[in-house]
Amino acid sequence: LDDFLPHLDVFEDYLPMLTKEPKSEYILLQRKLRKASTTTIRRQATNTTFTEYHPGSLLSEMAPFTKHLAPHMESLVPYIPMLLGDEDLTSAFRPFFSVLLPYIGEVVPYLREILDYRHIFIPNAEPLMNLMDRMKDETIGDASGTRVLIESFVAYRSTLVPFIPFFSKYLALIPNRTLSTVLYERELLFPYIKLLLPHQSKLEEHMDTLVTQIDPVIEKFDKIYPQIPALMNHIDVIMAHLDEVMEKFDMLAPHIPVLIDQLDVVIPLLPQIMPHASELIPYSEYFMPHLDEILPYANDHLEELMPYIPQLAPKTKELAPHAKALLPHIDRLLPYMDEFILHMDTLIPNIGTTIPHIDALVTHCGFLLKHCHGLLEVPMVMNALPALGEVLTNRNESKLNRTRSVSATKPATGGISGWFNNLSTSPPNKQPVNPPKSNIPAKRTPSSSRDANK
Repeated sequence: LDDFLPHLDVFEDYLPMLTKEPKSEYILLQRKLRKASTTTIRRQATNTTFTEYHPGSLLSEMAPFTKHLAPHMESLVPYIPMLLGDEDLTSAFRPFFSVLLPYIGEVVPYLREILDYRHIFIPNAEPLMNLMDRMKDETIGDASGTRVLIESFVAYRSTLVPFIPFFSKYLALIPNRTLSTVLYERELLFPYIKLLLPHQSKLEEHMDTLVTQIDPVIEKFDKIYPQIPALMNHIDVIMAHLDEVMEKFDMLAPHIPVLIDQLDVVIPLLPQIMPHASELIPYSEYFMPHLDEILPYANDHLEELMPYIPQLAPKTKELAPHAKALLPHIDRLLPYMDEFILHMDTLIPNIGTTIPHIDALVTHCGFLLKHCHGLLEVPMVMNALPALGEVLTNRNESKLNRTRSVSATKPATGGISGWFNNLSTSPPNKQPVNPPKSNIPAKRTPSSSRDANK
């Protein structure tokens, strides 16, 4: 009482409201919640049943929490007109006094910032108070879960506020352990939330499904968080194809842990993968165990290989170990892919010894494949293929070496260009150039004897 008396003048105007027994208000509230209870008004949390509320005055409902309020009266007094003068605010949080008031000391330092967003909190009071009640027994770092929850909102309020109505619908589905991890990693995660704002409506469409994967994803958070900046760089392309992914999400969901483990390989290829996600997801069971073997070398060839995915995917286990050596030759193989696909079961056992000679084989024997590809099923031909490839490869290399040798030993030609190629010699003597003959006849002059006779 000693703590309240000095501020009695502040409460004087609100005494009628504080002491009024709002039976009519509670009757109306009972009617709205009649489906939940016919005798008392209950508020349900995930694992918590809140105090039963009986019609009574606001002051009588606050009285049990006086010991929590009294030490902070000096700080609360400036906000009393707003707290008690806003009937919507009082009505929204009145059923949750048992959750809120014991932690008023955590709220008071940030009361101004919190009240600035009361228009967001009022319609979402119940899920937010349920969240606060769940966090009260959690420890995040060295602080209580309630304190971290409040401080996180204040620090990132401009980013979080637009998502509060959206996420409030799903808070009850997210385990406490997951919420604690998110709050612990708030400095890393929350700044990226604003990048999701342009895609909020798209996320809302699929949130019922996505929220079921939040806990498995958080279990792999140590793998995810180093990749978050790179992942968010591709958020636009991910969202552009989210509908196609979600159509076949049931096929993808069992492989999400493996996908997370390979994020460092997957993320750089998202611009190439996402447009084909709906075509690739049905083959996830084949690809996922070998992502680190095939993706680093498929970057430049994914588009060309897409028509053959239904045939290639079941053979991923056999092909993946050779991807690094095989894919550099894919441009030479593509014109004959239809023929290779037909005889893939025969070719795969010899692929390791054939790859080094693919270019030579295609160069010399490619014309046969279009019309005689049935030869690939002949055991003698297949057994001879590696040896034939080696012979053709050696022939090509010998021819190339001879060409280089001839070019290197060819003598330099004469003239200026030859001198520049062989600077040890003296420059060639410049040959005199004869003047061109004139077509004008020379002027005749009298001989000396004729001059003498004259």
